Amino acid sequence: MEYKYTDIKSDIPRSQEEDKNFQAEAESTAEKLSGQRRKTAIIAVHGMGRQTKFETLSLFAENLGKSYSLQNNSNILPQYNIKLKKFSDKYYLAMAETILKNTDNEEIEVNVFESYWAPLTQGKVKFRDVISFFITSTLSSVIRWGQIKKFKRRIFDKLITMKANKGVFIYLIITFFILLGIACAVYSVALIAQDIYPIKNPYKSLALLPLAAIIYLVRWFFVEFFGDVSAYISPYKSFKFNEIRDAIQKASYEVFESVYSDKSYDRIIIAGHSLGSVISYDVLNSLIRNDEIYNTGYDVPKRTKAFVTFGSFLDKIVFNFEIQQKKLALRDGILAALQPMIRDYNLRPQKWINIYANADIFSGQLDYFDDPETSSDKRVQNIKDKECRFPVLAHIQYWKKKLLYKTVLKYI
Repeated sequence: MEYKYTDIKSDIPRSQEEDKNFQAEAESTAEKLSGQRRKTAIIAVHGMGRQTKFETLSLFAENLGKSYSLQNNSNILPQYNIKLKKFSDKYYLAMAETILKNTDNEEIEVNVFESYWAPLTQGKVKFRDVISFFITSTLSSVIRWGQIKKFKRRIFDKLITMKANKGVFIYLIITFFILLGIACAVYSVALIAQDIYPIKNPYKSLALLPLAAIIYLVRWFFVEFFGDVSAYISPYKSFKFNEIRDAIQKASYEVFESVYSDKSYDRIIIAGHSLGSVISYDVLNSLIRNDEIYNTGYDVPKRTKAFVTFGSFLDKIVFNFEIQQKKLALRDGILAALQPMIRDYNLRPQKWINIYANADIFSGQLDYFDDPETSSDKRVQNIKDKECRFPVLAHIQYWKKKLLYKTVLKYI
């Protein structure tokens, strides 16, 4: 099923002559797409927080187009056709397709997809789950920090000594005290409401309404934005949210597998934000592992030209897991075997680029996924986004800044 292109609004002013060129470009897009040319697929994976369906696809595709125009000093935006692409008798995906020129000035058909998993956590995680997970995780790591300045991690078939990153420690301290303060405030208000202002005196109870509203908003914010993280990460320590984690991985795997099963895509780019970077990492490992075992023929490492993580906290997860878990040689070996991307550089995507910002306390450089003694062009390339400057909010600023799309356009 195909729909006519829509005129994506440009932030760039155009003259009347440029407007005519814009319309001509739009009218020729459908004709160009019908021709034979190389095809690149992009899968954008959203992070934590309340997302709506097709929001990720739309945001990514529109900003990719704007960045492409700016990069080429053009006031004419690429036009997208919207399709429902069928992959099997029972499965299809919405996609936005357009024509872009790569760095070799070759016209490439670009198809943008999204991996949407947000509804799978809605209403499943409580405030106490979020607070409990983060406080216990951060507290135990902070306590052990004084004892462990280094830790051993099994990657590339050997135990490698990793230095504990000071930035991770500062993040853990800040997170612990913020969450502890919020938890104390929430439960203090509950006690005050119960003991000082009983329900039988409604007039006095009104005095608590403003504070109660603030507490409610804080609770809502933490559940909506951090509930996803606690649900997806906590199965490493407990089994409460195993089903949610499995459902998220299954939904994302289905999207990834469908795209990789289409051999007309000789280039595939994965862009994962925040928790989406963790999910993408897990799914890529699953695809590569299944290709090894079942010979699926997807050739994931070769066809994945770039794995772009932005606002990723993969290093923080590794740090927490490695210093909290009892070291068991066989278990560590099995876990490493399940992650081909840290077992053999030949089993990695062609490039792994990690975009982070100093103002983003949730993300950071990824230093725990490489062998310090091995030189490889498949090592993680950490790039700082200097445009994401606003503390905390920097975590979501990547979506509207140039670096992300400039990086993706380099590999189409």
